[in-house]
Amino acid sequence: MVWDLDDILHVAGGSRRSPQLIEVGRALNKGRPATVGYFWSNGRIGATVGAGWVKIDRRFGVQGRGLQLDVPTLALLAKACRTWVRQRDRWAAFFSSSGGYPPGYGGHASYYLPPGKDSARVTVGRVGCLGHDRVGEELVGRDEVVALPRPRRAGRVRIVAELWRRGEKHGPPEGSRVGVRFQLAEGVYLDAKRNDARAHDAHGGQVTLERGDEAFVRELLVAVRRCRGVGAVAYAAKMGDHR
Repeated sequence: MVWDLDDILHVAGGSRRSPQLIEVGRALNKGRPATVGYFWSNGRIGATVGAGWVKIDRRFGVQGRGLQLDVPTLALLAKACRTWVRQRDRWAAFFSSSGGYPPGYGGHASYYLPPGKDSARVTVGRVGCLGHDRVGEELVGRDEVVALPRPRRAGRVRIVAELWRRGEKHGPPEGSRVGVRFQLAEGVYLDAKRNDARAHDAHGGQVTLERGDEAFVRELLVAVRRCRGVGAVAYAAKMGDHR
């Protein structure tokens, strides 16, 4: 019997009501673990852990090159995610989705979500399959990164900019705040919005976190700190003020 990743994730985590981190494999070097692979049990995001580093990649959703971080920066990413969870429902959101439309046929809808946890989603426009049956309008605005005159502390991470949406017909005429930018390390940032957050670095590495992936980042950090076979203990000892 040949098992694929989905089989492994189903057997290991299928009985749980909430997603969990699952170790899916180890690469050995002279009999000792060199890298360890983990996946979130929903199968959408995973990570490879090496000696003092972690690379996070998406399997489903918005694709990127993946993002490699050292362990202290992963700890700061986990802290930024906690702030993201606390603040994200205060921001507006403008987004498009193909949910409810057959894949591959171009159907989608555009939405405006006002600030507030219980705010009602407004449909800006809809486009049927193959571009037919257009109703309403498309989103027409643009996102801007507005640097703060002075970085704002959020626990042990810094917010260095606000993300604004300009030029839309919905929301305040001056524009809507749609998120913030955290600086995690030199050249490493997290652009956090209402529905997702994009972690990226100066070398083109990037990974998108969906709502709920903050739990994946938290559990990944716990696993890295416990993983003696790939040098994480030495890094954990150095983390000190990042704990």
